[in-house]
Amino acid sequence: MPYFLYSNIKNLPVASLADSQKVGRLNKVLIDLDRLEIIGFLIRENIFSIKFLGLPEIAELDKRGVVIESKEKLARPDEIVRAQNIIQNGIEIISLPVRTKNNKFLGRVSDFVFESDSGKILKFYVQFFLRSRVISRMNVLDVTPRKMIVESDNAIVGVSQVA
Repeated sequence: MPYFLYSNIKNLPVASLADSQKVGRLNKVLIDLDRLEIIGFLIRENIFSIKFLGLPEIAELDKRGVVIESKEKLARPDEIVRAQNIIQNGIEIISLPVRTKNNKFLGRVSDFVFESDSGKILKFYVQFFLRSRVISRMNVLDVTPRKMIVESDNAIVGVSQVA
């Protein structure tokens, strides 16, 4: 099961096998906050057109790009109820404030690692000034559109400081 850092795949080109051409770029990730799983991506076809690409529709994903079987795998975002709800509620995991259950502010989500087959998010990178933390999904207690609550400051996987 390949793992990817979201920042490494954002804005990657999306190509169609059937059409042998580029169909757009990965524009935004859509995440189910209850399950901490990616449901799909918004693909920018051009300046005026955005489509939804469900995670199961991806034939191949690597650091150079995304491959889908055909352009027909793309849908209008308003056709997919789960995608529409995430878009309408303005749910963004990047920049989400992270707090402990005791309300201590730890920073904001700056990136995350996910499993490409299932879309399951495994780790979150949290940034606060020059301090960076890695938080495992097991330490996440709750995620709302406004904040992420984690177990405690002691439950952090790693901490680093920029000198």
